[in-house]
Amino acid sequence: MEKIIKQWVGRKVIRGLIVSLILTWFLSTPLRAYSLDKAVEYLKSRQSAEGGFCEPNESPDERLTSWVLLAGTSNKEKAGSLLVEGTRAISFIVSRSSTLSDLDEIALCVVALSCAGVDVEDIEGRNMVSLIKSFGTTSGKLGKDLEDHCWGIIALSSSGKEVPGRYVEWLTEQQREDGGWGDRNGDLVISTSLAIEALVCSGFGDKSAIKRGLLFLRERIAEDGGFPGKDGKSNAISTAYAMRAIHAAGDDPSSEAWEFQGTGPVKYLESLQSNDGHFFYSQAKDYQPVAVTALSVIALEGKHLPLGVKSADVSLSGKVSGWKTLNEMGEIGALDYEENSSADSQYGLPSARTRTNQARRLFKGGAVVKTKTWINGFWYFIFAFMAYVILLSISVLIVKRIANRPLNRL
Repeated sequence: MEKIIKQWVGRKVIRGLIVSLILTWFLSTPLRAYSLDKAVEYLKSRQSAEGGFCEPNESPDERLTSWVLLAGTSNKEKAGSLLVEGTRAISFIVSRSSTLSDLDEIALCVVALSCAGVDVEDIEGRNMVSLIKSFGTTSGKLGKDLEDHCWGIIALSSSGKEVPGRYVEWLTEQQREDGGWGDRNGDLVISTSLAIEALVCSGFGDKSAIKRGLLFLRERIAEDGGFPGKDGKSNAISTAYAMRAIHAAGDDPSSEAWEFQGTGPVKYLESLQSNDGHFFYSQAKDYQPVAVTALSVIALEGKHLPLGVKSADVSLSGKVSGWKTLNEMGEIGALDYEENSSADSQYGLPSARTRTNQARRLFKGGAVVKTKTWINGFWYFIFAFMAYVILLSISVLIVKRIANRPLNRL
């Protein structure tokens, strides 16, 4: 009987090792929640009879239709099924183009039409490229603000036209001392992301400026892996813009350089997809589902604007002088960044010292919060195996007790 019990235990131990390894793989491997097919089906359901796309309970809109058209162009193999009815969407945008007056709206439509293969120099007799250039000023600025300027550059690039150097010079001069773009009244993540996209597609972007912009974005990843809006809370739109900028620079937002406490922008954005395929604006809010879904598709497909433009080959994946990776920050606690209080206060931002103290609280006084994946896997294995050994030991004791009972008591 004892020999039978030993053989039984041996088989159970081997099975336990196999089960532990399976659990370790399952727990340490992130599940991809993103379904492009579901997202595309949802977007297709939002096309109106006129050809334009609309949010629930709203009328079709040329700006929204442009975003959906870009989502459809971002993956012609799968999302391209949106383009089956794309000619209707194109016709809808063209029919509304004469009513557009703001540069950012005109530019977005030009980008969408150009990426769909439309000649934007002759849209019902209007030269949209010349129209965009007409917003230029003697200082080199396009439009009324930074976002107008960036959209103007992206639109000119999408049409295949050379971007004048004075536009790039003006944009480069607007970079803040902390590496970002924008002012305290705007969305710094979106402004910085657009500026990076514009510099990359201009063909004249300074790589050092692009890298500083990436560092600015990386410092602003929230603890849930997303990028925050003006309210300081993560949302899908800011995260999608930041991911496009990361791709434009030539980096990978799913890489370790962009991970934070075991998550990152890709995982955050994927987590917002609902069962019907559309994306939530945030974990707590469902807002403009069609626009959010279109933006999310472009970002998750690894694209940046204008579609097809080569990235700048700037990456934070390697060692960056003077900076730690986010994983290292998680292992050692907060970093004492070089203080630049005057520049921070100028833009209404907390000082570097304040940000460092906030980071210390986030990292629980320097405790190990984020560790390497193989270490996580090791502890998953130990936990699963020990739990199995305990259960197996209890089973062995029960079997032995039963085996040692006299037959007349069984």
